[in-house]
Amino acid sequence: MHRSFKKYLSNTSWLFFANGLKLFSNFFLSIFIIRYLGAEKFGILSYAISFVGLFSAFSSFRLDSIVVKELLNKQEEKNEIYGTAFIIKILGCIFVSIIILTYIHYSSLNFVTKIVFVFILLGLFFQNFKVIDFYFQSKVLLKYSSIVIIYKEIILSLFKIGLIIANCNLIWFAFALTLDHILFAIGLLYMYMKKGENILNWKIKKSLFFQFIKESYPLVLSGVLATINIRIDQIMIKFFLGFEAVGKYAAATRFNQMINLIPILIATSLFPAIVNSKKNNEEVYHSRLQFLYDLMVLITFSIGIPAFVFSKQIILLIYGNDFYESIIVFQIYIWVTIFVFLGVIRGRWIVIENLQHLSLIYNSIAVIYNITANYFLIPVYGIKAAAWNSLVAMFLSIYLLNLCNKKTYILFVMISKSFYHVVSFKFVKRLINETKNIETRSFKN
Repeated sequence: MHRSFKKYLSNTSWLFFANGLKLFSNFFLSIFIIRYLGAEKFGILSYAISFVGLFSAFSSFRLDSIVVKELLNKQEEKNEIYGTAFIIKILGCIFVSIIILTYIHYSSLNFVTKIVFVFILLGLFFQNFKVIDFYFQSKVLLKYSSIVIIYKEIILSLFKIGLIIANCNLIWFAFALTLDHILFAIGLLYMYMKKGENILNWKIKKSLFFQFIKESYPLVLSGVLATINIRIDQIMIKFFLGFEAVGKYAAATRFNQMINLIPILIATSLFPAIVNSKKNNEEVYHSRLQFLYDLMVLITFSIGIPAFVFSKQIILLIYGNDFYESIIVFQIYIWVTIFVFLGVIRGRWIVIENLQHLSLIYNSIAVIYNITANYFLIPVYGIKAAAWNSLVAMFLSIYLLNLCNKKTYILFVMISKSFYHVVSFKFVKRLINETKNIETRSFKN
């Protein structure tokens, strides 16, 4: 493994500790919250999250990878980059707010459900302050944002426990989701100013504005389609089967949604190394990509196989007998995780190679399949049909459709190799050898 790459790997220690705490707290608190709310109320909360989530790509404009890449190349224009990215995100949030507020105004949803929607929508605005995190990502200073996550999770966990003890209603749990983003925004602002920076120095640059829009619009459309692939199942389940069915389905997929944070952490920490290797050495670039794909498959297999084997015990133990229908969904959806993990790395590769248009085409095909299959199969086979359709859609968009174009064929080869490397234990042996080499060099030093 290249030495500079190890520098980025070491940077993940803070990130993994902070988000490990986040995963741990979210996992255990989710159990109590789902049990407390029950299938129907949790279904309402999950439905609102999924519906607002459909438009999240418009509010974020999928600028993360683009901005980090721009910062690495044009550090002298950092204030213009931050300011321009921030205003684009704000405009995106306003656009999304108009759509969602119009929907809930004319819908037949009850008052409580509408308030839940409003709180989740409000959280989108505070998410815009994640622009500050681009500063820490580009400088490989993830320690600072990790400290924010640690303090935020402690405060938020205590708040959620208080809600359960105080026997609070559903609206308070929706507010807790907004509070999550508020605390993170405040923490990032504090850390940013502690490093001697100031958001008042941010500026809007017209040329960057149009550049970001031009580069991001295929990612936005692709992101919307990818989000539809992940979220449309819950919306269509509500349409055909009601909120209780949504709650049982969402409870089964909750575990997957939490561990999906792992590839994002890895990609966030290592993306600058990938970008730099692309500029300096094509062979190292492809070697690092293959390493990441191998690592993603190894992690998902390590988690997925035990989870599949003990799925019945896991669901009944943490949720109770009322969620018995969730078992089959859990068993199917655990394998969706493989393609979610691989998709995060592929998404970064798409940006580096400027192939956003192909990602848009592949996601479009997968969405068409997913919606069509859900429409015909959910009324007949229930929530398990939605899980199967999600798995097939992700298999198509992340893996199989890469065969359709010579520019993405290399991805099909690399992902295929990653399955072989993990199943044959070649990747595990490589990791062991790399660890021994590091220990040997450390001993000599």
